[in-house]
Amino acid sequence: MIKEVLNLIKELPDSDSHVFRDEDGWTVTSEWLCGGFAGRGFTALCKEGAVQEMINYLDRHINHNSVVGCIVKKSGWPDIVEMKSFLLLPKSKEKE
Repeated sequence: MIKEVLNLIKELPDSDSHVFRDEDGWTVTSEWLCGGFAGRGFTALCKEGAVQEMINYLDRHINHNSVVGCIVKKSGWPDIVEMKSFLLLPKSKEKE
């Protein structure tokens, strides 16, 4: 699942702002899914570790009564194919 999530993020615009390395290690953000308001960063010594932390976070929020929980459910998480459709859906059609 880690590789699939990384590949999905790489396909999105501004992917380098969602997966990056700095003095603290590798950081992966959930802003690509949840937006800047509800998104957060996950840091680990390796990229895969940071992605796993984010996966654990998203898993914990499935059906949670919160902004993140609603987005996670609506996106189709953890189905990568459904998520691609959700992320690439024009925002005007999303409201229909």
